Amino acid sequence: ISLIIRMTCSLAPPCRGPLRAATAAVIEEWMSDSVAAQTRAANVEAFFGKLPPWLELREGDVREVGEAGPAFDRAVLDLPEPWEVLPAVARALEPGAVLCAYLPTTGQLQQLAGALHREGFLHLDTFELLLRTWHVTERSVRPDHRMVGHTGFLTVARRLA
Repeated sequence: ISLIIRMTCSLAPPCRGPLRAATAAVIEEWMSDSVAAQTRAANVEAFFGKLPPWLELREGDVREVGEAGPAFDRAVLDLPEPWEVLPAVARALEPGAVLCAYLPTTGQLQQLAGALHREGFLHLDTFELLLRTWHVTERSVRPDHRMVGHTGFLTVARRLA
């Protein structure tokens, strides 16, 4: 399951959430089954109140995204093996496009980095995401005594011509 974002106008706030920088976009979500598609559409509607006019959801196989029409300037992948679809996604991205991938393990991260280099992506940046809760009262502000968290990794890379 992946999310491809194509920005169609300049960046500016004030959208909410993960799309807050977009004032207009076409979003194509390439989903594997109709139940997942309906769930994701319901999530988008719950977040925005209704499907925004600048947002378009499509169903399909991410390996076919390169044959689906115009090139994109952004792609976000949340797949267990993104390197498997990377050649197709790379063909669908314009030169200079940005790709972001979320992975939970370092082994997956290492495999993705190698595939990104082979597909002509440069400027790789990877960072770890952690959740750390805090205890806040009138008298003190400090991290909670116990951290039970989950980590994940985001890798961002740019496709060159």
